Amino acid sequence: MSRSRPYHHGQLRDSLIQALLSLAQDTPLAQISLREVAKKAGVSHAAPYHHFESKEAMIEAATIECLRHLSQTLQTAVEALPEKTHPVEKIKELGKAYIRFALQRSTEYQFINRTDVCNFQNMSSRLREVSQEAIHLLTRLVLEAQALGALRKDDPGIQVLALWSTVQGLANLLLLGFVLPDQVEDTVSAVMDSGLGRFGEPS
Repeated sequence: MSRSRPYHHGQLRDSLIQALLSLAQDTPLAQISLREVAKKAGVSHAAPYHHFESKEAMIEAATIECLRHLSQTLQTAVEALPEKTHPVEKIKELGKAYIRFALQRSTEYQFINRTDVCNFQNMSSRLREVSQEAIHLLTRLVLEAQALGALRKDDPGIQVLALWSTVQGLANLLLLGFVLPDQVEDTVSAVMDSGLGRFGEPS
């Protein structure tokens, strides 16, 4: 008979979230129970209740963690650029970082893009706030680019939505294998240039 593995208190929470993400790759969330998550993590069936009062609480915690990983990835990529980097170049780097996240952390990326996880109309105020962190970063860069005359002074919300949709759509296509691995970097750069070109000031 299998025995539950002992975990440090902090490790238990992380292990349960990883078990949930793993199960969610092949199983609808409605069909996953806390007992199944505990079994996947190799802990007792009562262990999840040390951190989560319900399955819904665990799902929200996992979603917040994945979204924060995404926003931190984008923020780090932008901050790694030289201080005087043009906002348009920062937007391009943000887009490339988003693609890297999708490809390198595909389990987390696919989790936060499920409609039964991140349905904006039904999410809690806490989850809604976290989900907007990356959008706020892109919005700030778009406004900076507009202020410098590099992008048209149209509705920044529309520009952000168009750019985000472009990058997310490309990420989904890359995950489906529509682009050969050795062509990914060039493709991402070309798509970002094309997307930004639509909003450039007319010469």
